[in-house]
Amino acid sequence: MAASSAEQVVTSDPIATAWEEALRLSQTQVIAALQAASYADRIILLADGRVVDDRGRSTAEQISTMLPSMEARSAR
Repeated sequence: MAASSAEQVVTSDPIATAWEEALRLSQTQVIAALQAASYADRIILLADGRVVDDRGRSTAEQISTMLPSMEARSAR
């Protein structure tokens, strides 16, 4: 019964709307962070407290392509 009630809440329209808005907001914040980072003279990417990449000035697009490889390297 509790699982059924929880499922109804999680799959409700208000929750779906809130989730979509949260995704939009987080995407906006990521884009803003990438654009701000593109003004830096140096990009240092950290994962679990370790430097996994250290590059010079990069565009927002270049920085965004670094992130998946950074994640893979941090898992090692």
